[in-house]
Amino acid sequence: MGDQVVVDEQPDQSCSSGSNDTRLISSTVKSLSNKMSKLGYLYELVCLESVQDIIQRHKDNKHNKRSLEVATQQTEYPRSSLSSILRHRPEGVTTQP
Repeated sequence: MGDQVVVDEQPDQSCSSGSNDTRLISSTVKSLSNKMSKLGYLYELVCLESVQDIIQRHKDNKHNKRSLEVATQQTEYPRSSLSSILRHRPEGVTTQP
């Protein structure tokens, strides 16, 4: 007598359930990654606006030229970084309050 092979016509539910779980986890991670990216952009924009406010405050006080030079040196960003931040804002992100 030979070995009998039993073929189960219904797929194993645990297999498809695991696949759904994997897809759910993957989509959740992708969603969180997108949200973190947007938060990163927002943080950089807030920092940029803060720097601009500091510089403007010092420019308004013309008697404090040395302070403006110090503030500018301490808060310099590479220009390419700033322009790329402003050009590639996520949808719905604005610099206005």
